[in-house]
Amino acid sequence: MKVSYQYNGTPFEAYGVYVSNGGGFLGAPTRKKPKTYEYPDHNGYLPDLEVPVYEARTISLDCFIVTDSAAELVTRFTAFTKALLGVTVTVSFSVAIDGSTVYTGQVYTSAISDIVKTFVDGRNVGTFKVTIIEPEPTV
Repeated sequence: MKVSYQYNGTPFEAYGVYVSNGGGFLGAPTRKKPKTYEYPDHNGYLPDLEVPVYEARTISLDCFIVTDSAAELVTRFTAFTKALLGVTVTVSFSVAIDGSTVYTGQVYTSAISDIVKTFVDGRNVGTFKVTIIEPEPTV
């Protein structure tokens, strides 16, 4: 199974970034509390469920980069960070599994954690978390 991620039309792989774990893009976002109406001669309340509205969707991705040198690791991480945090409007984000798109939305990146560097089998491995927000989710 191959899962691919694209942000603003560019695959994560173009930056040498891969995702080990991702979530928040397949299920429905949390539903906002509906308007309610209370009447003195009725028990409880009546919710207005005719047009459901949802909270913003939060997508979390555990990412990693593998390089031959520490300098290359920093260069790739910096380029990726600038690409995601440098946008001034919402952009397209999509997730595909085996070539079939399972999610697409207009998003922005709210946070990228610091990179944690380790050395595995003679290669530099950096791990970090990316938080992406879809402010007006589609359901």
